[in-house]
Amino acid sequence: MQALPLWLAGRACYWPDVARSYDKFNRPTWHYQLGASIVAGDRSELSVPEFPGPLPSGAALETQELHIEQALDLCRKVMFSDASDSDKAIALCWIGHLVGDSHQPCHAGSLYGEAFPEGDRGANSIETKQARNMHALWDQLLGRGFDYGDVKRRVVEISTDQELQRNRLAIMPFYQAIDGTTQVGKRTIDGCLRLRDALESEISNKTLDSTLLLASWNIREFGGTKSNGRELESLVYIAEIMSRFDLIAVQEVRSDLDHLDQLMRIPGGWWKYLVSDVTIGRSGNNERTAFIYDSRKLSFGGLAGELVPEAKKVNGLLESDEAFSRSPFLAGFRAGWFKFTICSMHMYYGTDSADVPQRAKDAEFAAKLLKLRMKQKDRWAYNAILQLAW
Repeated sequence: MQALPLWLAGRACYWPDVARSYDKFNRPTWHYQLGASIVAGDRSELSVPEFPGPLPSGAALETQELHIEQALDLCRKVMFSDASDSDKAIALCWIGHLVGDSHQPCHAGSLYGEAFPEGDRGANSIETKQARNMHALWDQLLGRGFDYGDVKRRVVEISTDQELQRNRLAIMPFYQAIDGTTQVGKRTIDGCLRLRDALESEISNKTLDSTLLLASWNIREFGGTKSNGRELESLVYIAEIMSRFDLIAVQEVRSDLDHLDQLMRIPGGWWKYLVSDVTIGRSGNNERTAFIYDSRKLSFGGLAGELVPEAKKVNGLLESDEAFSRSPFLAGFRAGWFKFTICSMHMYYGTDSADVPQRAKDAEFAAKLLKLRMKQKDRWAYNAILQLAW
């Protein structure tokens, strides 16, 4: 009996495929996202469609020419409207179905190139030995039947396959935005390949559970306008390096987060970030600190804050013996059973030996504060990491 609700939910999500046999309910274009996921060649010589826009006004469950994102938006609105129960039932079936379709790569776009100038029809035009075509192969990965036990066993097989898990963590960033037909695009691709080879020899491979790769990176003026900011090429190289780690503490993120948001669109949707507010004033330089992390490996634990020196009341006013030019940013993360606090600090700016004592003092005081906090009973985790950058 426990499996019955799951079986019913599965059948409901499958209903839009059954409905293909009925003109009243068949919506062929709803099942895929119009557009290209990969363009190999000169776009001007290919019939690459434009991505669909927002949901057209007046669209209803009877509207034919919609695509996944538009159809999901429509069904969501139907669910929160005063529509009839039957219309809401249809919308709910479509939501479950389209969420599945949108996670099947062959429904998310098509390959356009010399062999497929009109597109590969969501990989239906690519023949395979294992199935009729690549699209069918993807559809059959969890099996062809509807037995709940069979599907569950297949899920366990996939989720515990160590080789698949290692490959999952080795997935490279997405570079759809690179136009390989331009000089800059070709240079970016060549540079990325060289960088990838160099990283392979210098940085350990990411693993599912035996390692935790951390990095601290002061990306100068990240988000600033000096030298006209950063182009896509620079962001691609940053993303390639970033993808080799599980967690990166980034210093010198400026108040404008546009470049950070552009960067996060490259390595994949599982990459997340936490960011501090700016530290104002001349020494603070309106900078932020960010933690960028791979959510397949790490989860944010809920702790985020700054190291703040103790203030004492003197003659009725609060005073502190210490201060940081840029507030150290700390956060709590989990990697499986391992729970830890990490603190990133961008130290006092200086260009000569006269500044070294202040930097040493900052580092010593930050370590002292963090150590003091870790000794307290209500500490968030037993493990703490202090990363210093200058």
